[in-house]
Amino acid sequence: MLSLSLGYAGVWFILLLLLGVSIGTVFLHIGAYSSFVQMGIAIVQAMLVWFLFMNLRGSSVQVRLCAAAGLFWLIFLFTITFSDYLTRPWNGGLTPFSEQAARTGG
Repeated sequence: MLSLSLGYAGVWFILLLLLGVSIGTVFLHIGAYSSFVQMGIAIVQAMLVWFLFMNLRGSSVQVRLCAAAGLFWLIFLFTITFSDYLTRPWNGGLTPFSEQAARTGG
């Protein structure tokens, strides 16, 4: 039991260390690669939580399937959200919902 709690404490420490690295990358001016580095760190953190805290490594097939379905659903929701975000006219042009159209009544 003691080795199990030390394992959890070690994983927790690694997660905190990765959190510090993630915060530290904000201050590194690496340009366009910053989001890729932070996404990589987040994926490593998620995998640590999945496999070590949730014990997916030694669980049954049904539990792994439910976890994979949850991940698929999360990816689906992010896809819908970002597809809405990427299709909006952010170029500053006149849209039907802009302030000038609201003032003129058009």
